[in-house]
Amino acid sequence: MKNAVRQPLPLSLPKQVFLLLLLASVSAVLNFGLFRNDFNWQTASEHVSELSVHAAAKLAEHTPILFVDAREQAAFEKEHIRDAVLLNETEWESQFDGFMAVWEPGQIIIVYCSSQACEASQQVAKRLRRELGVSEIYILKGGWEAWKSETGK
Repeated sequence: MKNAVRQPLPLSLPKQVFLLLLLASVSAVLNFGLFRNDFNWQTASEHVSELSVHAAAKLAEHTPILFVDAREQAAFEKEHIRDAVLLNETEWESQFDGFMAVWEPGQIIIVYCSSQACEASQQVAKRLRRELGVSEIYILKGGWEAWKSETGK
């Protein structure tokens, strides 16, 4: 009798699919169990909503609002929304005390930078949300350029 090499029995396509799904599920459950504390669950909720200039101006008529200018100091000194406070990522440490001196808990914060393409307002808004633990923080859609264009101020 010759050494017979046994060929494995081929699995049908449905059995192969089932086996792959089973292995993927086991892997997912193990990864979740082992690494769930390493996952940043706040990433999805970190998105900061935008308010149009019209909506922000209407809101300011009857609600306490603090405008935060996230642009560089030179741009802020040249022109800014009346009563806005300067707070940007570049000079956060030196400007944060000034922000805290005027911000009151319960006050809605609207952050803006130069234009719609500027990411500075998102960065400042997200950091304020994390550090203050408040959710009433918004981005001014279109930034300073939209405010100036639509309000003339």
